[in-house]
Amino acid sequence: MLALSHHTDLDTETRAAVSALFREVTAERGYEPLGESKRVELEGDAAGWSALLAHDDDALIGYAHLSWPDQAATENDAASTRPRAVVEVFSNGQPPQDIERELLSATLETVARQGGGRVWSWAHHVTDQAPPQVVLGFAVQRRLAVMCRALTELPAPHWPEGVSLATFRTEQDEQAFLRVNNAAFADHPENGGWEEAELRERLAVEGITPSDLLMAWRGSELLGFHWTRVHGDGTGEVYVLAVDPAAQGMGLGRSLLHAGLAHLADRGCEEVVLYVDCEDTPAVELYRSEGFERRYDEVCYETEAPPSGSSL
Repeated sequence: MLALSHHTDLDTETRAAVSALFREVTAERGYEPLGESKRVELEGDAAGWSALLAHDDDALIGYAHLSWPDQAATENDAASTRPRAVVEVFSNGQPPQDIERELLSATLETVARQGGGRVWSWAHHVTDQAPPQVVLGFAVQRRLAVMCRALTELPAPHWPEGVSLATFRTEQDEQAFLRVNNAAFADHPENGGWEEAELRERLAVEGITPSDLLMAWRGSELLGFHWTRVHGDGTGEVYVLAVDPAAQGMGLGRSLLHAGLAHLADRGCEEVVLYVDCEDTPAVELYRSEGFERRYDEVCYETEAPPSGSSL
């Protein structure tokens, strides 16, 4: 019999069970059903998240990860589009879509009891089959295209005069990185507003190293960076590519892309993948012009949970 429970903290044994379920679902589907930022929260010491567990008798068969963005920022910024909560779900129950719909419905009830608000929910590796968010009436909030290309016939980067490339230096470049990152992603719900804690968490993720973070400098001024990544299967990734808005128009984005592709090829990667917002037409066209082809989409859906009852 299916039983759902909400938790504001998970003990070590439960986290291990969730991680085992995550690996099992990943092996079954051929892709990871939980986004990286949620995995960082689950596996680390980050606050601001809770979980819903689905059990069939004593067996864990489903998981919902519920992140609660900083509401102070939302309340102090009338133009903010940040959600009250962000949820991702996965299950190996039969059929998994039914369990995931139950988990999504339960998360909406949880948000409602916490005062209600906008809820985002990510669906991964979206192709033809409608994810449970569609069945529940969520609307599309954002769509990311996953694009790939082979690491062959790579052009050499051409740098503007006075610009040079160097790798990230721990305990020296953090503030310069954060300045450019937060300027470039000022309105981005995941990449914007970082502090040193977020940077340290990402640098601790498997497959990410300081030497894979390439930084374009003009003297002591950081103009942009290309953060690359190598996955466990040897696939490279354009992890984050950013140019300081004040340095736009210099061709740095394309040069940083070329430098990162060459770096990944030197690391032994034969293919590279990236994620780009489908509404960012200039970026999509840049990547298409550099030989990237769209494979599938990652889709963020949204709905509104009206307030009801008392908080948990």
